[in-house]
Amino acid sequence: VFGLASVIGQALGGVLIALDLFGMGWRAIFLVNLPIALLVIALGIPVLKDTRGLQASKLDLVGTALSILALGALVVPLIEGREAGWPWWAWLSLAAAPVLGALFWRYEARLHRAGGTPLLAPAALQAPGLGRALSIALCFYAIGVFFLLFSIYLQGALQMSALDAGLVFLPFGAGFLIGPLSVPLLRRVLGGYVNPSGMALEVIGLIWLGWLVSVTPPGLAPPFTFLAVSLLLIGLGQGLALPTLMRLVTGRVAPAYAGMIAGITSATLQISTSLSVAVIGGVFYTVLGEPVTEARISHAFVVAVLYMAACLAVGVALSLTLARQPAPLAEAAAMRPS
Repeated sequence: VFGLASVIGQALGGVLIALDLFGMGWRAIFLVNLPIALLVIALGIPVLKDTRGLQASKLDLVGTALSILALGALVVPLIEGREAGWPWWAWLSLAAAPVLGALFWRYEARLHRAGGTPLLAPAALQAPGLGRALSIALCFYAIGVFFLLFSIYLQGALQMSALDAGLVFLPFGAGFLIGPLSVPLLRRVLGGYVNPSGMALEVIGLIWLGWLVSVTPPGLAPPFTFLAVSLLLIGLGQGLALPTLMRLVTGRVAPAYAGMIAGITSATLQISTSLSVAVIGGVFYTVLGEPVTEARISHAFVVAVLYMAACLAVGVALSLTLARQPAPLAEAAAMRPS
């Protein structure tokens, strides 16, 4: 599903901008989600069954509020601080983030001891290897800013139209589509090493792409075949790593905590994307500087790509340590007769 979304979303986004519906310009990209949302509304209620637990639990409203404040205090200044000239509120917000995080953790622990249902149960985080697995998830979406920066490179340095830039992403989407479909076969061959292998393909693809851009004269596009292969490798690696990453994390906790940890994993991936845009995007614009030229855009893009590759390489190293320690709960569940 993610693979299809990658193929359709990037290409259709370029088409919508080129059509300039209702004079909306680039804002027309938000219409991509409209037909899907309408289908969900129309079909969701009659198709999806209503399921309820035997024991209803209360939503941890205080924990939710504290987590939002802690994450907001971290992410907002990282995204807005550079452009605002790093005002005092940005530094104050960053200083408050760990304090709010500590308050969140203490409240969750106290709620757990009192027999409540915390948003994040401390006991769930005591599973062996879970911290490393979540660290891999944090490194994994360092590539989140790639779509923004590659689009800037295509349209700013190569002067491509939005439509042409969207179509350039198609090899990435094709790789992302093939990757998950290949996981069952590759698991028979590589076992627990599918995840680090997928992330390693992303590292290779990013380094190759960075090299292609660096050796190509400014204003000229790299050879399309080589460019397409590098994008295919990045997409294929992500398509292999993402589903195995979820298994890597959720398989390390008891079934009672699986839903909670799946939610934490999704939140970690979103945080990773936000930090990627804030930190690596900040590096890109710092290196870019003024005046903005085709050569400077290309150079800043290469630097940012290498930062992404470095983050993913850390994820590969962590994943290799866990590949030697299979998730016992997941493996036991897979061996049960259906």
